[in-house]
Amino acid sequence: MRTAMALLVALLVASAASVEAGRGFVFFDGNQLKHGLDLWDLEMRSGSLSKEDRMDATIAFGYVLGVSDVMTEAGTACQPKGATRGQVGDVVSKFLSDHPEQRHLSAAGLVTSAIARAFPCAKAKAP
Repeated sequence: MRTAMALLVALLVASAASVEAGRGFVFFDGNQLKHGLDLWDLEMRSGSLSKEDRMDATIAFGYVLGVSDVMTEAGTACQPKGATRGQVGDVVSKFLSDHPEQRHLSAAGLVTSAIARAFPCAKAKAP
């Protein structure tokens, strides 16, 4: 598992970067993420991806889960008990499908938007 995570991080760092207007360097944009999540879905259904496509799929799915974990730890998303990794991936994949006009933006921002909308934290009641 540690080897896979180290490989994932190394591949993210080495991946081709894109430029978001006015924001500068980002490692991963929404188009790349959508492609990888589509491959992940295909792999889950058929299990017949090439080694390269399987790697792209794993990177995309791991990226989503990493952002999700950070959001949960930061208290910016509150996934319900019983939510699965696949469910989180589906939420992000659907968001990217529903918002193609935003896919040129940073993947981190898009994943954050998708998860925050799907799993908002309850607001504390005023005393």
